[in-house]
Amino acid sequence: MAVVESAVYNLLGVFHKYSAKEGDNLTLNRSELATLLESELPCCYRIPEAFINSLPGSLLKTPIMGKTSDLTDVKKAIIDTLKQEGKTQKEISQQIGCSQSAVSRHLNGKSVGRKQCGRKRCTTRRGDRTLRKIVEKDRFQTLGNLRKQWTESGVETSRATVHRRVQEMGYRCRIPQVKPLLNHKQLQRCLTWATEKQHWTVAKWSQVLFSDESKFCMSFGNQGARVWRKTGEKEMPKCLKSSVKYPQSVMVWGAMSAAGVGPLCFIKGRVNAASYQEILEHFMLPSAEMLYGDEDFIFQHDLAPAHSAKTTGLIPFSDDAMRMLDLDGDGEVDFMEFIEFITEVTTELQNMYIQNVLKYKR
Repeated sequence: MAVVESAVYNLLGVFHKYSAKEGDNLTLNRSELATLLESELPCCYRIPEAFINSLPGSLLKTPIMGKTSDLTDVKKAIIDTLKQEGKTQKEISQQIGCSQSAVSRHLNGKSVGRKQCGRKRCTTRRGDRTLRKIVEKDRFQTLGNLRKQWTESGVETSRATVHRRVQEMGYRCRIPQVKPLLNHKQLQRCLTWATEKQHWTVAKWSQVLFSDESKFCMSFGNQGARVWRKTGEKEMPKCLKSSVKYPQSVMVWGAMSAAGVGPLCFIKGRVNAASYQEILEHFMLPSAEMLYGDEDFIFQHDLAPAHSAKTTGLIPFSDDAMRMLDLDGDGEVDFMEFIEFITEVTTELQNMYIQNVLKYKR
């Protein structure tokens, strides 16, 4: 930036710093000017007030508005008020910071707003409403499809115009969230479960030990990504996303609660009933003992086939200290039936549980 240009910007910045403190931010009253001189010109901090009062009014304002700018409603009201006080058009224009001709046009009723600049809008409100209906009908359509359907409805526009209109409506192109597809029966069961638990307190939820398995892609990430690139950089190596047919991944089981998180279990191969029982015995129980100690807790897992297997429900380390939180999912097994059965296990199974815990502590 040139020296003179920088000086002009600095002067404007200093002016508006003090003019915005009181009243109109486009003018400096005498107290604001005195504060400016005392702060920004230390050599003049003892300047006589008589000298400030003798300054011409033109020094106490800056004509920010150009001749072609429209008068605001506030300035119009000020013009009317000053005119009733007997001020001349010249005095009014100097006081509010606009041209004398603008004051004259307003007082004579000839003040009209400027015509809208730019090219005339090529679509009507009715056409825009039609485009909104097309977008709402299917949110996954491309701009090309939107333009095609809009053209068929009688509105001939370019692809860029379609993009602008869609953005004006508030729509943005985003990566959609992924949710499991549930049928009506599954939705009803989820609603029932949520209704039963809606009055649970924070203390009640703090007793729940949540668990689940998750698969992580080790090579290139799990989600699709976008890249910032310029025109002609489509094939640039740094703009390419690598892919393989069978990416390296790892399956991990974990548990967490309000008290903290438990150790992770890295799973080799698929999760079946036998491997899941080993996870519960060697990882879930230590996690529960670490997080809850001897206190009661509620164990949560979904109804995956390995979780809802009958052999999993008959594992010998279930007693009154652990209950299972039923979560309706893709399975059809009601875990409450197994929980009731587990609470009535024989003395032999209880002894086996005690032996397993003692073996772990050793």
